[in-house]
Amino acid sequence: GALLWSFAGHSGSLSSTISDFTTTASENLLPLFYLGGVTTALANFLQTIGQREVSAEKASLIYALDPVWGAVFANLLLGEVRSEEV
Repeated sequence: GALLWSFAGHSGSLSSTISDFTTTASENLLPLFYLGGVTTALANFLQTIGQREVSAEKASLIYALDPVWGAVFANLLLGEVRSEEV
């Protein structure tokens, strides 16, 4: 565990990091609930409803293009540009 922890770039002990995480999580319960409950659960719920209305071929095409949609909306809404670096 410690070797993997050091490869991940962490210099502190695993127990202190877990303690920090627990403190941070308990201080931010509302944002964590929003991220888990609203954005994730609601998106999956709406996806399930939407998949009932379209054919399997159309649904697979829409979901296969998910990275493209992400890049397009990041450009339109946030002004991000694609870089050539990998």
